[in-house]
Amino acid sequence: GFGAQTNSADFVIGFYEVTPSFKAVGDGTTSRGPVAIHSFTPFSDPYGLLDASYITNGPVYDREFYYPTGPQIPVDPAIRGGQWLTGADFDVESIARMDDGTFWVGEEFGPYLLHFGADGRLLRKPVRHPVLRAPQNPQNTAADPSNLPSSRGFESMSRNADGTRLYVTTEASILSEPDKRILKIYEFNTVTEQYTGTTFTYAKDSSDSITGGINNTSNIFVTGDMTHVAGDRYIMIERDDFQGPPDSANPPRQKKLYLFDLNEVDPAGALKKRLLVDLLAIEDPEDI
Repeated sequence: GFGAQTNSADFVIGFYEVTPSFKAVGDGTTSRGPVAIHSFTPFSDPYGLLDASYITNGPVYDREFYYPTGPQIPVDPAIRGGQWLTGADFDVESIARMDDGTFWVGEEFGPYLLHFGADGRLLRKPVRHPVLRAPQNPQNTAADPSNLPSSRGFESMSRNADGTRLYVTTEASILSEPDKRILKIYEFNTVTEQYTGTTFTYAKDSSDSITGGINNTSNIFVTGDMTHVAGDRYIMIERDDFQGPPDSANPPRQKKLYLFDLNEVDPAGALKKRLLVDLLAIEDPEDI
């Protein structure tokens, strides 16, 4: 999307097939290796599985105009005819390809898990989380409001080796969690297409030394991608939202890769983490 649900109704979402050619030899420049783009497959809902109970105002393809207020711009006929999904329908963040060629996708507006065919077609209704709800979720009420910050839903997700399980977590803590380092990793059974009820506790690094916070009642670090390595071992990206040189107003502080095993916890009950790479302190002797 373009950064918000209210400006992304004409942005068709889907996936690209690409081949990166990583730069491997220093050439005295900061240029990167090229990326060949082979194809784009839009996500679509040809079976009409979506309605206003999942997406406020219903899916874009079923609307006459992109937005209910403001300039009344008609929805593009290609979006309506193909029943394509857009950045106002879902905020897709994570993707896992299964052995049968289908894809499970984690998104942030529900947050939902979405199951797409290899051709991008939505195969079943979005899977709701039993506890989590984002501010964009249409099931929120005044008496039972959302319990996640905006844009802090399912950022990280990975399948296990045989594809029978997904492990998914949020960028930030649930609002009721006093220690904002703490996240829950939720286990999902792809065979039964249900959450198993098993969770794991993951603790991000503290950001108190940067922000001046006390007792981790706030945390500016978020999770990025998560990927399976082997057995029950996974790698998690922890990062902040900042970029630029060290002397900029808000320089980056946290771009790290951590290894953890689902069977190993620390005395506090959180998964043990081992730092693999600090991406802000990479040795580059060949000036790549």
